[in-house]
Amino acid sequence: MASVAITVIEGFYIELHQDQFAGSLAANDASFSAAHPMTGIFLMIVLSLALLVVDFYGVTGRARRIAVATGAIGLLAAAAGTTLWTFADPSTSGAPFALYIGGIAICYLTVLVASVAVRPVQTQAVDRTTT
Repeated sequence: MASVAITVIEGFYIELHQDQFAGSLAANDASFSAAHPMTGIFLMIVLSLALLVVDFYGVTGRARRIAVATGAIGLLAAAAGTTLWTFADPSTSGAPFALYIGGIAICYLTVLVASVAVRPVQTQAVDRTTT
């Protein structure tokens, strides 16, 4: 949903109001151009793969909840930061930019959390006689 909101809704809004974003809101357009690929595309791939690994290996309990919560918090922060950085304050010294960077950092922390969560999971040994 965050990817759709950032890519489609915000992107189309900017394109439909291109006369404003090409003129007085050019800094806002530059902020969106910088944040959109990272949040709308790359972050979704990273989170999807991290959570897919947690699901594939059957991580349960507290470790699974921590991995999912870390990803959700990071994604919400990154999406909110992207939106605020684009539409409220396009400077790189304000709170929206810090929220955007912090959200991305938390999302990439999810990869580390997922790898720690998967480590103690018992897997079956490969049986070469049946494959």
